[in-house]
Order: sequence, then structure tokens, then C-alpha cells
Amino acid sequence: MGMTASAQTSITFDTNDYAKISVYDQWEESPFRLGLLKGNAGVADNPDKSVDQVLGIAPNATNKVVAFQRSRHGGNAFGVRIDLKEPIRVTKQLQYIHVMAYLKDKPADSRMLVMGLGKRLENHWSWQTGEDEQFWAITHMPVKAKEGWQDIVVNFKGFSYSKEENANSGIDIYSLVIVPDLRSPHADASDWVAYFDEIVVDNNPEKRFSTDKYVVEFNKEATPTRQDRSFIGVGLDEQTVTGTDKFAYNDFVTKGIFSAKAGQKVQPTFNYKGAWMNAFVYVDWGCDGIFSFDVKDNGIPAEGSDIVSFSGTEINKTWYKSDGTTVKDGNNIANGAPAFIVPANVKPGFYRMRYKIDWNSLNPAGEPTLVSDGGGIVDVTLDVHGDHVSVSASQLNGDIVLAKDNSPLQKYQTAYGQPLQVKVVPEKGFVQYGFQLKYGYNVNASEQLDENGNPNWILVKIPYTAISAVDGTYTIPAEYMRGAQVSIVGDMQQVQHYTVQVVGAPKGQGGAEFLGKAYGDKAVIDASQYFTADEVKAVSIEGYESEVSLDNKTNILTVTYKK
Repeated sequence: MGMTASAQTSITFDTNDYAKISVYDQWEESPFRLGLLKGNAGVADNPDKSVDQVLGIAPNATNKVVAFQRSRHGGNAFGVRIDLKEPIRVTKQLQYIHVMAYLKDKPADSRMLVMGLGKRLENHWSWQTGEDEQFWAITHMPVKAKEGWQDIVVNFKGFSYSKEENANSGIDIYSLVIVPDLRSPHADASDWVAYFDEIVVDNNPEKRFSTDKYVVEFNKEATPTRQDRSFIGVGLDEQTVTGTDKFAYNDFVTKGIFSAKAGQKVQPTFNYKGAWMNAFVYVDWGCDGIFSFDVKDNGIPAEGSDIVSFSGTEINKTWYKSDGTTVKDGNNIANGAPAFIVPANVKPGFYRMRYKIDWNSLNPAGEPTLVSDGGGIVDVTLDVHGDHVSVSASQLNGDIVLAKDNSPLQKYQTAYGQPLQVKVVPEKGFVQYGFQLKYGYNVNASEQLDENGNPNWILVKIPYTAISAVDGTYTIPAEYMRGAQVSIVGDMQQVQHYTVQVVGAPKGQGGAEFLGKAYGDKAVIDASQYFTADEVKAVSIEGYESEVSLDNKTNILTVTYKK
């Protein structure tokens, strides 16, 4: 019996649910095809049933697996062949093959291949024997070497000349060939063994398990390949981030910070040029490094799902938006994604938010065709915030205080997202050299990113030139008054004295301008040890060219004029 697109095939090696195990080499001159060598493949004990410390479970606790010796004498597409008891029916519908792979001995990262051997069912293909290669399903990303059990997922579909799928259309697959390494084997120092188990064919693109966080199923370094489609930027209400069109994937988790409150209705936006694509939005509410994407039959995201909005996806041959309304077809990107409500029970914090342009796929990792289709992924941070932030400042040889009354900044409570004016007050004999500011929910963490790659804090450096030279005040912009905590650390530097020397100018003219103040010949500039000539400019004199230089040994700043 043939398998339809909605059916599932499972092959394990604890039971007798396969017909035969052997080897297969696509290379016609292979010694394994010519009968000169005999391949090694067969059922063996599971090499690793241990519990993964990250997952908290054993990725593969079965007793038996299939083992395959990757020989240096085979071709690139040399693998283990598994003959099936029941054929798999390949149709025009996309299907997925999951293979548990244990690759501790694999010499290098490389792509893997699953090959289907079978025959087409239409009458004009009657000459096929069932041994013909019908599809090559290659991982679109290199598979990690030196790794324990991994769930490898590839997709495949067939082509039929028949307008309707029926018993006499499609392709029947009688054997699967798993090739663990598409590199040339001749460069390897020795043969090595790969193990496979729990082979499943179904309609689900999601990996059964993964220790990777926020998976992207294409090369993150890939650049857009279509000129007629361009993913320019994303937004939330009036907040936007741009500059996404250079790469298909953009990690903006420390650059794109969008704010919202629990219970608030927000509108995601996409700046995209093109058609026949769809917009998808996810938020990792569980902060576990995984975007869940369960939806109901009417298109509405299931309770607890991380998918929050999409412009269109096909469910049971009907196109739905995430608000449950139907649309005509898949040409929905121009209409955008519906607004969504931040769950009322979400705690304040930073949450990974993903914007995706793709065709008809709810998979947050994207389909292998995403890049060629002109899609893209942008990861930003959603700041689900409260009403206030706590501001604290610390530094040696001076202080940073509240400008309005010179009161200390120690857990000072102020309104979220509102500017705050502070004052930098160096001790006598010191000058301010700016300060750095951190905002977030864990500003005391040693690392900026947590174990999932999400920010503990966002760092902003305020240069000394931005601080008033008159009264030492600086207004922290609203965009930096976020998170639950704002930490300020000032930089106070011991005063260095720099003497201005004017050369070539008419008497009484010329000099240096620094922080909005002019310094004539023999005047002294008080600045930090990091002071440079680039930080000043010459006072202009009509008809003269000027040049500024600094002798760091003598601390003499020379301003030279020439006609």
C-alpha cells in the first residue's frame, strides 16, 4: 500500500519493520557496485542511551540501531540502504524525513543526504525497475561532526504529469539510502562508523528534539538572491528597525528593542518589497530557545503557542490569517500581519521576537527555499515592561547625580521610557570622560547575553563630548530608559594640562576650539590623558589654512597657520 501525504511511516530497528539492510553507492564505478568490495552495514546495539543534560532526557533510548561503515573506497554518495516493507508514496505534496543520527566518529561537518529508490507509477514510466533514484533530499546546512544523537530533517516531493493525484500517479519508494557525509571519502585518514535510528516520514518539518537555540534552517551568512524582492525592515507600532536587506538572516537582538506592556494590543509591521510571500511573527514567551508554532484548524494560534501573528498559511486547502479570517490565496504580504495581544500574565523581561518572510510555512526556522524565494528572518528583542525603572550610578573620583536637585542616583525610581536629566560632577583634579549605561533586567550579569543568546542588558556608551561643558548635564534619551534597571558607570580621568601654541597667525588671532570654547595662544586646556589633536579644531582666520598637532611628551598643542 502506498503512503499518502497525510500518512506517517516509521522505521525502527528494535522491531522487524524493515525488509533488508545493505549498502548503496551512487558512483557507477564503485567497487561496492562492481562486487569488488562488500560493504558493512547492519543492526547493532545503541552506542549511547545516556540522558542529555540540556534536554533532561535521553535523545535515543532504543536498544537497537543500524550501523554503517563509511569506507574510503566508496564515492561521495555512499551510504546505508534500508529496504522497506511497505513503499512510501511520493506526491506533489511536501513531506519530511526524520533520521536520528549518531556521528561521534564523523571527521568534519558536512551535508548529509537521504536518497529514495523506487519507480514512477504512470504507464509511460513502466520501464523503471524500482531501483531508480527518485529524489535526493540533502540537508541545506552542514551536519555537525563529533556529535551524539541528532534529529536530521530533510524534505522531498515528487512531480506528476497527472492533473489529479490517484492510484496511478506519483512515485513509490521501496528503499531509503542514508549518506552520512557528502564530502569525498578519499581524504579521510581511516574508515569510520555512523549510526542511524528512528526513521520517520511525515508532514512535520519540526525537529523532534534539538539542543540548538532559535534554529535557522539556512546559512545565516546567505545574501538575498532575488532582485524583485527585498526585506528592508520590521516594526512594532511606531517602533522600527531597518537595514535587513543585506543578509537573509539578521540578529538584531541588541539593536532592535521594541517595547510593550502585558495585555497591550500591538501591531507588527514589515517593510518588504515584493509579492506572493507571507509574514510570520513569533515571541518566545517561555524563554527556552525554541519557538513553538501550534495553530488551530481555523488558523488561530493555540493557547501557549509562540506564533503570534501571520498574514496567511494554508490549512486543509484553505488560507487563513492568524486572526481566524480567510484569504483568497497566498499573496498576502501587502496586507501585513494582524495585530496581537501580549498575554496579560507575561512577566516583565526581555523576550526573543522573530519576524519571518516565507512562503507557506509556519516553521519559525524557515524552509530551505526561503532564501531563493526572497524571504528572510529578523530576530529582535521585545521588552515587556512595567511602569518604572530603577536608576543607579557608581564611579570613582566624582559622582553622577539627578540634575534637578543634585540628589544621588541609588535605585532612583522614574517613569519607564521617559528622558532623565543627570549631572556629571568630577572631583577636584579630575575631568569627566563620559559614562556607560546599561539597561535591562539583569544589569549585574557578567555577560551581555544569556545561555540562549538573549540580552541580559543593553550597553550604551555616552561620550564626554555629549555632556555639557558648561554645567555637566546630559539628558538620557527615552530609548535608553528601558527594562527594569538602568545602571550608570562614570569615567573620571585625572586632569592633564595642555598648553596652546599658535604659530604663523597675526598677533592676537588664532587658537583652538574645544567643547565649544576658544583657547588662544598660551591658554591651557584641561582634559583627560586620552586627549588628542583630533578633538579640537583651529579657530578660523580668513585667508589662512590651519593644522593642529599635539606633542604628548610636552603636552603642547600647536595650531599652525599658513597663507
